Amino acid sequence: MTVKLQDFWASHESDYVNGFHGDVTKALLINLADRVTESDETDTIFTSVYRSASIQERLLKKFSFKEKSSLNKLYAKEFSSNPIRNHFNIWYTAENIRPPLEMDFDAFLSFDLDRYDGSNFYLPLWFCRLGPTIDAANDMQYSLTKKRKIGNPRTLNFCIVASNPEQIRNYFISRLKNYTEVSIYGKLGTPVKNKNSTLQNYNFNICFENDLYPGYVTEKAVEAYMSGCIPVWRGDDAGEFLNNEAIINVTGLSVADAIERVINVSADSNLVQYMREQPLLKKTIPIETIISDLRNIYQSR
Repeated sequence: MTVKLQDFWASHESDYVNGFHGDVTKALLINLADRVTESDETDTIFTSVYRSASIQERLLKKFSFKEKSSLNKLYAKEFSSNPIRNHFNIWYTAENIRPPLEMDFDAFLSFDLDRYDGSNFYLPLWFCRLGPTIDAANDMQYSLTKKRKIGNPRTLNFCIVASNPEQIRNYFISRLKNYTEVSIYGKLGTPVKNKNSTLQNYNFNICFENDLYPGYVTEKAVEAYMSGCIPVWRGDDAGEFLNNEAIINVTGLSVADAIERVINVSADSNLVQYMREQPLLKKTIPIETIISDLRNIYQSR
């Protein structure tokens, strides 16, 4: 059995998985396929949402005057190749894109909490960045449900690592800078070689999600926490995985109220220390159940 990844991003290493040199998410998906198929002879294809458009498609888009609605752009058919016959086809997204349910995939791994009659499984990016194998990621997520002992608060307070100029986040930072210093890293600021080591100098990491959609929770808050920061987070954790005692969740607050909340927390050293020691997760992704259900789909093909 072989596992193929099509329409995926260029490989990149994580700053949070020691001793592993490779793309953690891709390695985890390959290991997931091994667990599901139990090394059976049928090949597995993971299809994602980074398909390169053909020359014809690019020309059609270039000369088309009709705007596609934002609703249509949420759906992934135009971003993903078709399933391949006589393979076990799993669609996977690390982006806030809806599963292409009209396409003939055997299963979908997405940010959507709806099971869609049993074909879709909620597998957020934060879990897929925890380790290169199911066992490693599972062990790490369980550790995030426990309190931790951590050193004293750092001397530097606020930072952000960002490449996407998301408007609400940018406005929040501009307002926060009226009250305190904010270090900006990434494509929008100072380049970083290692995100983890950079964040280890700060008490707070501003890590808003790029979109608000139920269940869309990426690696941002998790990696901030793993660096010892308190995540200042805005997103829609509809699955209720994140512990609000370990993060400053500004979702639903006005920018003024969010700024006030952040400033008040940062001024209380005892509260800062308390929050940094709390578990990040209230519960875990039921990955063994997902594997079992995917195995049932595989065997019933």
